[in-house]
Amino acid sequence: MSGKIIFTLLKKDLKGFLASKLLVCLLMTLLDAAAVFFITGGDMKDFPVYTGAVLLASAGLCFLGALAGLLARDQASAGTIGAPLMLLTMLPPLFGGLNETLEKVSVAVPTTSFQTIYNGVTQDQELLAKNNLIALGVCALWIGAGYILFNLFYQRKGIDC
Repeated sequence: MSGKIIFTLLKKDLKGFLASKLLVCLLMTLLDAAAVFFITGGDMKDFPVYTGAVLLASAGLCFLGALAGLLARDQASAGTIGAPLMLLTMLPPLFGGLNETLEKVSVAVPTTSFQTIYNGVTQDQELLAKNNLIALGVCALWIGAGYILFNLFYQRKGIDC
């Protein structure tokens, strides 16, 4: 079956379409995260926090990827659009420690939120500490905004009946 046929079959069920895409994406992310955790010798007591933070941070990024795919002309251009977007979300936490401006910008991306939550909880900080609440809020904002933007563009593109 071509992608257009499958898409046509699913177009009346946006929630099912989006949920199935997110489920696959988050499952693959979870498997990757588990592999990284065990290969690097992570402490088993930190595994639930690690996977929870990874899934929470990744959920907003999955919406960004879905939006890139929706706005793309074809599958090849989806990668061309999606890869730079993902790099933009990966670079701020990597370079956030280099200067104050980058550090402030990096707080706004969920990849930094993952680091904040995981490092805070594994260093005996409460999950509801101020830094973690900000990180949880950033993740929630990305998830909410991603859902709203995806729905908006999904309907605007004339796919939804």
